[in-house]
Amino acid sequence: MAQKEIALMQVRMGKQRDLPLALEKGQIGFSTDVGRVFIGLPSSSEPSSIVAGRTWDNSPNSGKENVEILTEFTPWSVINELVNKPYKTTVPANGSVTVNVQSTSRVFLEYVGFSTATGSTLLESGSVQLVVQDGTVLIAQQNNTNQPEGLAVIEFEDPAFDTGTERMAITLSNDSDEAFTVEFILRGWDAL
Repeated sequence: MAQKEIALMQVRMGKQRDLPLALEKGQIGFSTDVGRVFIGLPSSSEPSSIVAGRTWDNSPNSGKENVEILTEFTPWSVINELVNKPYKTTVPANGSVTVNVQSTSRVFLEYVGFSTATGSTLLESGSVQLVVQDGTVLIAQQNNTNQPEGLAVIEFEDPAFDTGTERMAITLSNDSDEAFTVEFILRGWDAL
């Protein structure tokens, strides 16, 4: 019978502030004071790193040049940034654009629309619910607007769900005389 040996493998440990900006490639680091776990992926590694250029200034609370393994101690701000990746699209004046997003059969999105010309003038915000039922997509939209007439200018229309690719196509229409930029996040689940 072959003899088995048990070896102790330790990971780099210490306080979060002492975690290197870039652990060695594949090295595991554990922050003993806050319970966060990271794996090294320095921006100098091949292929080009997904963390290249990430700093505390442009990505506060990140693992810098390390990839974080999510645990119960991962700060909510980090999880929120991972879960709620915003989509962004520009819709021309009196025109429309179709977005195609990876989704489930139940999609709930929240959006804000800004004037493309100023980049900061909020036109409206709202939410959209999309539910696939027997191949048909049911849609409901609630708008909040700052337009003097109280009319919403952003309309989500003609949704279509492809069960094979699990993608939802949605047309955004603009009924105003100026282009706008829409940012939205989505969440959802499949039918139970």
